Amino acid sequence: MAKVSIIMPVYNGSKFIRDSIGSILDQTFTDIEMIAVNDGSKDDSLAVLHSIKDGNNTPIQMVIIDQENGGICRSRNAGLAAASGEYIMFIDQDDFYDKDAVAVLLERIEKDNTDIAIAGFKYVDPSRKELNRMVLDARYAWSKFRITTPWARIYRKSVIDRYNISFMITKISEDLYFNYVFLSYTDKISILERTVYEWVCYPESESHSKWNKLDESRNPLVMLTALYNDMSKDNKLEPELIEYANAKHLIWYLLYVAKGADKNDLRRVCGECLAWLSVHYPEYNKHLLKKAFLPKGESGKIRFIVRFSIFLIRIRLFRPFLGLYAKL
Repeated sequence: MAKVSIIMPVYNGSKFIRDSIGSILDQTFTDIEMIAVNDGSKDDSLAVLHSIKDGNNTPIQMVIIDQENGGICRSRNAGLAAASGEYIMFIDQDDFYDKDAVAVLLERIEKDNTDIAIAGFKYVDPSRKELNRMVLDARYAWSKFRITTPWARIYRKSVIDRYNISFMITKISEDLYFNYVFLSYTDKISILERTVYEWVCYPESESHSKWNKLDESRNPLVMLTALYNDMSKDNKLEPELIEYANAKHLIWYLLYVAKGADKNDLRRVCGECLAWLSVHYPEYNKHLLKKAFLPKGESGKIRFIVRFSIFLIRIRLFRPFLGLYAKL
């Protein structure tokens, strides 16, 4: 058994994974189980994984799982099922952890006796030149929502096991689902005001693909409905923050897909999303317009876009605005 299990889904990642896994094998903390899940890759990813494992001369264990292609959610779930660590971390096949990332996250979660420790990340280009960074502010409750990915954080596995938390099999926002369900079961959360992870912008990679066209297999309402039903009945998350988060998620989705949709489809999807919000959060437009400067810790630009969109929804001009925005 290792102290920390780090799970990496791999799909056609042969040109990325050697360096990415290298950032794990180079960690200052070494009681690690590195689990690489080859998800039916069509390139030589599996051979590269075995080559890395055979050449590994570190104390870090390396486990390889080979499965038929099932997508990133099934890969992460397979990794969770195989993990023996007391704690769980994730990494994408084309990204990097800082050399002391595991040590820093582990020290914090154990020092605070929390169930999750969340840090920030740097956004870098393929040469690893920094383009931007996300640093969280521990003063604000919103910080635990700002990053919805499963990486740049460490989870206590006993919480995952106790409540049978897994990644929903979906093609959209599986990260958000997993994290919000996990957070709904605990209020023992640590926020680190530093970065530990490099998120690399490879335009052709799976983790940065552009899903900007309407597709029922990427319908966010399926995921949000499951999330609404699957969160703890004794939900530890602040209701006003969840309300804002879900409204923001759907507004962002509509703005994102608007330019890839035809007029009739956009009208239909917009209607479905706004109806979902009205059913599950009947007062969302009143609540969020009254609290223009909340949540604290959110980007001012994002807060403005969300509030402006909700104002347009309230005066029934959001659908016409989307049409203008998309030039339909």
